[in-house]
Amino acid sequence: MAEKNTVSDQVDALLDGATLSAISNYQLERNDGRLYIVLHEILSSPLRGKFLAVPTISHRDGDAAFIGEGATSDEALRECLRKIHGVSFSGIFPHQ
Repeated sequence: MAEKNTVSDQVDALLDGATLSAISNYQLERNDGRLYIVLHEILSSPLRGKFLAVPTISHRDGDAAFIGEGATSDEALRECLRKIHGVSFSGIFPHQ
């Protein structure tokens, strides 16, 4: 078995298939209420280096169709905002 050389490879080995991400939170106030967008910078796993922006309310993630993805945090956040623009809370969070 090849030795893990980089810190990222060592972290991946310690996580045993789990995903580690750094998180930033954004709050969005709209006419119909408040939601949060949780921005994940993926630090491990095959998704390492990607960013995901996940709309969240009351500790519930929005439907996967509204998750923004990008090579940068700005790209992921912009994509999420574009996807949720004009969509009601019940559309973003159908099972709340």
